[in-house]
Amino acid sequence: MKEGFTLKDLSLPEGSVILDVLKEDNNKYTCLIKVEYKKKLMKIFKLFNFDVIYTLPSFVSKEKIVLSFISDSDNLKKFLKMIKIFGVVKNIHFQKVNFPEHDTLSCLTEKQKEVLIAAKKNGYYDIPRKITTEELPKKLGISKATAVEHLRKAEKRMISFILAGY
Repeated sequence: MKEGFTLKDLSLPEGSVILDVLKEDNNKYTCLIKVEYKKKLMKIFKLFNFDVIYTLPSFVSKEKIVLSFISDSDNLKKFLKMIKIFGVVKNIHFQKVNFPEHDTLSCLTEKQKEVLIAAKKNGYYDIPRKITTEELPKKLGISKATAVEHLRKAEKRMISFILAGY
């Protein structure tokens, strides 16, 4: 935050609330924020079977929508079709994924990111699971023990990252 401002001066978008301040260093804050997306938006995403991992920044207002997510090219094509129903698109930007320092995935090794993202994309975290710990490693060309180790370490690191200070 700029000098002279505090978190109390921060104006969050509607549906957002700071749950906890995880870390404070001078005027830099790491916060756990809950964001509730409008039901209409989430229904539209479900209609298009839009499978993504949401990341920062994301913002929805009457004037604009800023969504950041990690996805493959098939889902990007679905996204492009989907946004046409919103009307005029003035600006759209795609870039290859990078994991900035403040991103939760930044605490993972490259292999942990790869395995975790593959698990998410293939339905490992769905209920019921769409892929098992036997099938996932075959898709990735690694052993079951390696895949499970990467998943467990990635999950532990992410939970520790999110709950830092607890």
